[in-house]
Amino acid sequence: MPGRHRRGDSPHQPAAAALSKEIRRRRTELRWTQQRLADRSSVAYATVRAIESGRVVEPGLFTVRLIADALNVKLDDLLVDDTDGEPAQSPR
Repeated sequence: MPGRHRRGDSPHQPAAAALSKEIRRRRTELRWTQQRLADRSSVAYATVRAIESGRVVEPGLFTVRLIADALNVKLDDLLVDDTDGEPAQSPR
């Protein structure tokens, strides 16, 4: 079926879970609330909350980039391979 995948049937579910975990980890390291991250990144609070909770499985590139910039990390730093804690490798 064309269009966006639902949470349960997306092939990106493992990567989305790792992304949400890494955003939450970095946000809490800074002792920021989700609202503060939303304010600093210019991303809606509901979107930050949905990404961290795993309700958004395929967030937009620009949204994730705004979050990375607000957290003062590279985009790649948020894209962690959950199996080993290392940055995810792009397929070649």
